Amino acid sequence: MTVSVGQPKVNKDYHSVVAPKNQTDKTESYAMARYAVVEQPQASYGTPPEFTTLKRIASRLQAQVKQTTRLTNALHEALTCVFTELATLAPNIAADWVLMMLMKYPTAKRIAAARLSSLTKIPYLLPEKALEIQNAAKRTVSKQSSELDEELIQDLVGELQHSLSEEKRRKQLLVKAFNALPKGPHQRIATIKGIGDQTAAAIVATAISIDRFETDRKLVGYYGIFPRELQSGVDKFGRPIPPGKKVMCKQGNDLVRGLLWQCAKCASAANGGNPEVRALYLRRLEAGDTAMCAWGYCMTKLLRQVYGVWTTDTDFDPEYEARRRAARQAAQQADRIKGKAETEVSGHKDVSGSEETGKVVTNTPASMEPVSHSDDIVHDDPSAGTVQAEVAPTAARPLIDFAELRSRISMADVLTKMGYSFRVGAGQHRGKCPLHDPSVGRGKPFSVNFKREVFRCFESSCGCQGNVLDLWSAYRKLPLYESALDLAKTFNIELPDQRRSSPRKKQKKLGGHTPPTP
Repeated sequence: MTVSVGQPKVNKDYHSVVAPKNQTDKTESYAMARYAVVEQPQASYGTPPEFTTLKRIASRLQAQVKQTTRLTNALHEALTCVFTELATLAPNIAADWVLMMLMKYPTAKRIAAARLSSLTKIPYLLPEKALEIQNAAKRTVSKQSSELDEELIQDLVGELQHSLSEEKRRKQLLVKAFNALPKGPHQRIATIKGIGDQTAAAIVATAISIDRFETDRKLVGYYGIFPRELQSGVDKFGRPIPPGKKVMCKQGNDLVRGLLWQCAKCASAANGGNPEVRALYLRRLEAGDTAMCAWGYCMTKLLRQVYGVWTTDTDFDPEYEARRRAARQAAQQADRIKGKAETEVSGHKDVSGSEETGKVVTNTPASMEPVSHSDDIVHDDPSAGTVQAEVAPTAARPLIDFAELRSRISMADVLTKMGYSFRVGAGQHRGKCPLHDPSVGRGKPFSVNFKREVFRCFESSCGCQGNVLDLWSAYRKLPLYESALDLAKTFNIELPDQRRSSPRKKQKKLGGHTPPTP
């Protein structure tokens, strides 16, 4: 027997849409039943028993973080009455030296009357900063400094210190629970340069399973790590916000966002050991973004790296992306050289330096008419001392509509034909790659998205990716045109001829441009 457990908030929101004016048991039952039958929501991932303790500790830690934030805001509000200027001199009002100073000198009047030598004895308070704070306290515009105000400040400082101490203790419990988990791909997160055990534990405790996220973009969206562009409003100083300014989205888990913020600052440093995050940080600064906005982009990059090591079950490699980028550029250069050579052999002229404009030359057209070289005649030219080739004319073969062929065959059909086992009905699958030796590498580098009909192998020695036609071409080791013929023959499908396509479909494939009529 299957037992389904609904999500109360989802059911409530769906009920407000279906029956917004009725709030009875009958309408609520109807809304829940209609949501299950009509919408057919996907089953959510449950929490494995071994992750239960970690998730509970993370939940309590997140509640403690919210309590610390609430007390910090309350202290800010109270200081506006007794020492308004302190917020501009101490950006982090919850710093240890600020709390110790306020516990001993809770108002501006007490700070102004204190000896400078007494202020400098406070740990981590530099003499220059102590003098600046004392001078500001002597010129403060705040007038309240009664005994009740002092007791209120001291009471808030005591609560905030206790909350910070409890938050620190629960972070230690979180790391201890993370280290007690059984071995698995989640442990690879801690190998990323810039991410510590606390951040790795918080990510695992909130995400539980990486299979919940089909792509790295969904993992980033889950934590709300993306910038938003502002078009209006004012900043904290009352100045108008210029159009185009970017701020970090405020949605997502507060605990993970706070930890990732510190990780981004460490990974983007010159000695952070994460060259990709460092390069991204410098590029955003050159583009005109502020340091805080650039760190937001670095948080996104770190989450993408988390997705990569977690899905492939491999340790973090700082040079992995650089090697892939170099290999991709080399492949593109080889394709350009090959395309240029084929163009010269087929008798076309190089139009790169021509004055004629408006023509687009592509290396790989949507439809291909291959030329057979079986009848090529090769002879020696005594005068030149080189070998030349004459291409004999061949009969044109049919033009194949590759997009139509891909639409008729699914990724699941191709994998089944290849003898590859996977879970039927899943939106995404990860496992061993069928295109290279399973003994090469480790983990599950092969990823298939059945909704988007694409695949990708994250193993550096393989790196194959694409659609069903690319998969079949790599599996049968055939060129693109021959693999399309073989695929259609294997599945007993009539080859779709592009010349039979409708004019509207042709126009769409040409990017919306109507070809000129003769």
